[in-house]
Amino acid sequence: MLSIFFLSFQILPNYTFKYQRTTKNKMHVDTAFEYNRTINVRTVLFVHSDSCKTCWSLSELNLLVARRIMQDLIPKRIPKDFPALLTYIQTCVNTVKAKTSGKATELMLSALYDALGGYLHSVVIPILNEAFYAGNVDYKVTSELHYMLSHMMNYLGTNGASWSNPCDMCRIPTKVSALPLRMCPEEEACDIFVLLSHRHRISGSPMERNDSIPICPTAGLQIQIPFLDDNFYPSAIAVPLKDHALFSLFSECAVNIIPKYYIMAMRCLASARYSTKDIVAFNHNLHHWIISIIVPHLHELDRWYPGFGGVMRVVETMNRRGLATNEPIKAFTKMPHLNYSSCFGREACGFGSTFMSTGDSHGTFGMFIWILLMIFILLILLAGIFICLRCVCIQQFKKCGDDGGDERDEKSKINKSGSHSYGSVVVAFLYQAAMRQWPLWFKVYETSEPS
Repeated sequence: MLSIFFLSFQILPNYTFKYQRTTKNKMHVDTAFEYNRTINVRTVLFVHSDSCKTCWSLSELNLLVARRIMQDLIPKRIPKDFPALLTYIQTCVNTVKAKTSGKATELMLSALYDALGGYLHSVVIPILNEAFYAGNVDYKVTSELHYMLSHMMNYLGTNGASWSNPCDMCRIPTKVSALPLRMCPEEEACDIFVLLSHRHRISGSPMERNDSIPICPTAGLQIQIPFLDDNFYPSAIAVPLKDHALFSLFSECAVNIIPKYYIMAMRCLASARYSTKDIVAFNHNLHHWIISIIVPHLHELDRWYPGFGGVMRVVETMNRRGLATNEPIKAFTKMPHLNYSSCFGREACGFGSTFMSTGDSHGTFGMFIWILLMIFILLILLAGIFICLRCVCIQQFKKCGDDGGDERDEKSKINKSGSHSYGSVVVAFLYQAAMRQWPLWFKVYETSEPS
């Protein structure tokens, strides 16, 4: 007993240590495997029907292998350092061009553009646009990444519809910083604006179209609110500045024009000619215009507006200073889930073990149900036919029992014969039933037979 007690203290801790070490190693392996899994951005090089192909050419196989290799180049985390990401993509492209030549360059570039282009389209661009509108990314980096995506799409000849849907930005919050406002009185700050009386409103401006918005009640001259050339498909913005009033929304000159306008307007309103009510009224007007007109365009994925750069910093500044209205930000219409999203996460975020889709499981399951249903109906029909034939045979047995002569003798011979099977009996009586139904045809057939 003492020896057993001693061995238990020596052996059990050893097994416990081995079990803990095995469990820990398994956890490390699972973590490493999860970390090494890249996002399934799908592909534009292949279609769904290719998964059913039985014959592949050599060029298609080379492209398939190259695409699988390029899948490992897709970053595995949410992009935060966009300049580093831009450098990384440029390095990948330059390396492929330098290490290959001829048709190999075309093949490897197609595979690389399909992998990184899908990553840009589905993950990077939605996050990048929101960061740009929040004032966290400069114009040059944003423009380079947008140009790189358009170049990849033109090279592949696609509009990106076969890639995964863009990432849902509701799951990825973007940090917005307030503007550095210094409310010191500056009389010269008002000289850059076109100041009009509240009785003279600019045609087409938000204040001209919405009489419910309060205007500056005490000041004789007020700062006008900017407006777009088209609220639904904008391409230009008009800002009430004396030197330069009209800006293209797609030009570098319009970058951060709204934050600059807001800072100068607040400095102007800090002068002695304006009161606190004027400041509140101006902020309410501008906040209503941004929320109702500008914000819906910030979620457009097919268009990028440099002129709206940093506009969310203006909204954040109003919120922190208590100058914003209670109007909520309008929810934008989400894209239909034609493909699964490629946000970061697990099942709901587009991870996949392969870059090609395995097909619609619901459609395959439905087809399988239809096949089973057709087989079941066919079995029912065969069972009905068998029952009908059996009933006919039983009726013929009864009729033959009532008849005399040769038919009774034939029946007795068949019943007494041990060598005749049940199938031969059925055939014989079916033949007799046919003779009763079509006697003329059998007579013609018998006369036509050679003796």
